[in-house]
Amino acid sequence: MMKAARDQQNSRLMAQKAELEEFHYKRMEELTREYGEYIHELEHTLRTIRQLRENDRESAAVSLAASAVSLERHFERKLYLSDPIVNAILTEKEQTGRAKGLLYTVQVSPGLNLDFIEDIDKISMFGNLLDNGTEAAVQTENGFVKVSLHMGNKALFVFKVENSCTGLFREQRGSYLTTKPDKKSHGFGVRKVRELALKYNGILELQQGEGVFTATLILSTVQKTDN
Repeated sequence: MMKAARDQQNSRLMAQKAELEEFHYKRMEELTREYGEYIHELEHTLRTIRQLRENDRESAAVSLAASAVSLERHFERKLYLSDPIVNAILTEKEQTGRAKGLLYTVQVSPGLNLDFIEDIDKISMFGNLLDNGTEAAVQTENGFVKVSLHMGNKALFVFKVENSCTGLFREQRGSYLTTKPDKKSHGFGVRKVRELALKYNGILELQQGEGVFTATLILSTVQKTDN
C-alpha cells in the first residue's frame, strides 16, 4: 500500500511538472507578443514626440512623454527567472493570490541557478510553501504574501515566504501545526518540505509573529557525495 501511495504521488507530481512546463512556455509566448506590441507602440510614441518638438509644440511633447512612461509601467516583467518549473510556479501562484485579492509580491535575485534541485522537488517544496502562505493570507483583511528567492552566500539558496495570518498556530516539537480541519492531510505538506530540505543539506524554519507567518527554506547548493 505504501508503494502504491508513493507511485500515485509520483504520478501526480509528474503530471504537475508537465502542466507547469506548458504554463511556462505559454507565458513566454504571451510575454514575447506583449513585448513586441510594447516596442511597436513605444516607437510610434517616440516618433510623435520628435515631430511635436520639431514643430515647437513642447508642452504636447512633454505630455506625450509622460504617457510613454505610463506605457512602460503597464508592461510588467513576467519572467522571474529562466528555470521553467520555478518560473511557472511563481507566476501561477502569483496570479492565484492576486485573483483572491491578496497583495502579492515576488523578488528574485538575478542570475539564480536552481539546477541543483530536481524538478519534482521544486514542485513539492515551493508549491507547498506558497499554497500554505496563500491559504493563510486569504483568511485575513488586507492579506499579503511576500516571496523572495536569493543566495544567502555562495553555497546557500534561500526561499522565503512571508504572509499575513490570523491568530497563532499551535506549536508541537518545533513544528507549527495547521489550523485546518484536515490536519493529517495538510500537515503532510510541511513534513514533506522538511524531508526534502534534508536531502539538500538544508532546513525549513517556521516563525510566527503578530499577524505574520514566515517560512524560510535554506538549501545547500553543495550536494552530498557517497563515500
